[in-house]
Amino acid sequence: MRLDLSLCLEGMARGGLRPDFLEGLVDRLSEARDWLISGFREGKSGFGFLGLPGSDPSPVERVGAEVRERFDAVVLVGIGGSSLGPRTIFRALCHPYHNELSREERRAPRLYFAENPDPRSFCSLLEMLDLGRTCFVLVSKSGSTAETAAIAISVLGELKRALGSRCADNLVVVTDPERGPLRAFAREVGCRSLEVPPTVEGRFSVLSPVGLLPASVLGLDLRAMLSGAREVQELFESGPLDGVVFRMAAACYLMDVELRRPISVLMPYADALEAFGLWYRQLWAESLGKGGKGQTPVSALGAVDQHSQIQLYNEGPRDKYATLVLVEDLGRDWVMPDPNEGALSDFSYLFGRRMSELLLAEAEATALSMAAMGTPVLRLWINRVEERSLGALFQLYELVTGVCGYLYGVNPFDQPGVELGKRYTYAIMGRPGFEGLLPGR
Repeated sequence: MRLDLSLCLEGMARGGLRPDFLEGLVDRLSEARDWLISGFREGKSGFGFLGLPGSDPSPVERVGAEVRERFDAVVLVGIGGSSLGPRTIFRALCHPYHNELSREERRAPRLYFAENPDPRSFCSLLEMLDLGRTCFVLVSKSGSTAETAAIAISVLGELKRALGSRCADNLVVVTDPERGPLRAFAREVGCRSLEVPPTVEGRFSVLSPVGLLPASVLGLDLRAMLSGAREVQELFESGPLDGVVFRMAAACYLMDVELRRPISVLMPYADALEAFGLWYRQLWAESLGKGGKGQTPVSALGAVDQHSQIQLYNEGPRDKYATLVLVEDLGRDWVMPDPNEGALSDFSYLFGRRMSELLLAEAEATALSMAAMGTPVLRLWINRVEERSLGALFQLYELVTGVCGYLYGVNPFDQPGVELGKRYTYAIMGRPGFEGLLPGR
């Protein structure tokens, strides 16, 4: 993993950071590291993600192997941090058309996500499934999320109708080890269950059973994923303060407070990392957007969004910076042929060139043009998209988010701005104890 900040510095990016930008923050970065490490060691709420890279994946591997061998399809029921991480793993590390492959080709069940309580999507998914050959993984840290509850109770009703008393065999619960309705449900019906550590918040839970169970079901290497995360964690804990976590956190923080650029664009140049941008969007928004502070995250995909967003970035308001995630080895490649058609001679510059060459050329051109026109660009390089590098990316961004939370002076592990909407939903739906909350009613 390599972080290149050259295109966000003065001289390369119009209106960029000073080359010595890190020097003024060294003491606060050191304090941020101490704060995160001590919070983890003291068992404080939210800080538990620092311990996930060192966790033992054996319990998850056992359940994952059972599900993989027994079922043809798996449906993950969850929303927000309970689904965005697993979806990122699925999109990044599996065949792009995994569910279209035969069982022999994919060597794992098909994987679907039931996130939104949209009846059209839910009914359509149920109609596709053989319930007897489908496992439903119910994921919620709190166990009380309304959207997940709505889908879970609907699934349970259908399973009981189809399988009777055997329905528990087709369920796995991933939730808090002691508290919440889902934990009580798992005990009551006797279905398989895994624990989300109580000091790990949902959007920081991808390297817990929340993300590791689907990864195991898909036959992915959990230990390599945790190893990649552990390398980043160890460098953060004992490495120098100019390491990748601290340089990225300082640059992102100063983009806002010093350069007045509160919009952060994450733009990977690999289809496999498109969902990573959606995971990042929740992590960055919910963790830092508090007390009038924070940044607005935007998820983009190179080169697709060169044709939908770059015009705004280059000639719109000067309130953005971008991080391009670049992959040196995309795993496969394609040489573009000469079709020997005169009408296509304008494309001769592509004949005999690799498709990956074009994608990386577009990434370089986009970065250079954005910097030249006044939008600072960070470039984060990884060798290839695989378990180890994805684990490293997850841990990098979670640590950067934690450090930025300290620099902003906010708690990056709560989300008080979400709670009022939840309470209003309960009131509208008639949940006991929430009467009289709605304004004007």
